[in-house]
Amino acid sequence: MTLILSFVSPNFAVVVADRMLTSIVTGAKMKNPATKLVQYCNKMIFGFMGLAELEGKTTDNWLATEITKCPERNFNVLAKQIMERARQACEGRDLAWLPPEKRILAFVGAGFTGCAESRTYHSTLIRISNCYDESGYLYNANRTFSLERTVYKTPIERTWDWVATGAILTSKEKKDLTRLLIRCSKKGVGPAPVIRLFKDTIRRVSDRLTANKDLSVGKDLLAGAIPLAATKHDESTMASADFRGGITLGGTLKSEAHPRNEMPLYLDIPEGTNVGIQRLPVPACPGSGITFSKFTITPRP
Repeated sequence: MTLILSFVSPNFAVVVADRMLTSIVTGAKMKNPATKLVQYCNKMIFGFMGLAELEGKTTDNWLATEITKCPERNFNVLAKQIMERARQACEGRDLAWLPPEKRILAFVGAGFTGCAESRTYHSTLIRISNCYDESGYLYNANRTFSLERTVYKTPIERTWDWVATGAILTSKEKKDLTRLLIRCSKKGVGPAPVIRLFKDTIRRVSDRLTANKDLSVGKDLLAGAIPLAATKHDESTMASADFRGGITLGGTLKSEAHPRNEMPLYLDIPEGTNVGIQRLPVPACPGSGITFSKFTITPRP
């Protein structure tokens, strides 16, 4: 499986996921951890859980390919395309032999959706899956995929939200994380404390599951943060840390100029460390093709 924690607020979105992959045949841990994060234009970060490969590609690259094939930058059109193509992939001969509990797949996104013409965007959490419904995780794959989407357009009691996808958190883990996120919201923090809380939560869940001989959640993590200000740029951009070192998550993490505070930022957080090291996600924009050259990499001065 995996564990993905996603967060949105009016000013930024964060996704943190473990990078472990397990074989669908043996259930054993695979040697090469996945990127697991895909950046959709400058608007949203997608993660995935479940099947590690689709139609001969790693699932992150499969998703990026489907995004670039989308005929327009309309999220409704994109969501329908992903749901249909994911259904076709799961019914293909490479996967049709798997039992339903092994064919689970979910794409979860956190970021901003809205109107490109008016440049009006709202924080959004989405999940496209064959294994979730309104009651929660189903443990078995449905034949079709469904879309869950929450768009935060108007001020509400809580102007931020979070969701867990994959490994099930205990009631105490959910309560503790929510309490700490409430504390962060009251202080008006940036992405760093949220990333740190998600990092600690995923690793605690990994410890709990490992104690029960469940190796489905790893401690080698990838984190992404995308600011609302990034949505005004049509091209994909990304801020980076100093390539000679990393960003310590105990400090303040703020995306820097495009001005740097208008750039998404991605960090590898290796197991056993609390230091984030700059890393590229898999980039994708409708009609652009897949190429890392689409990114503007700006080291710290």
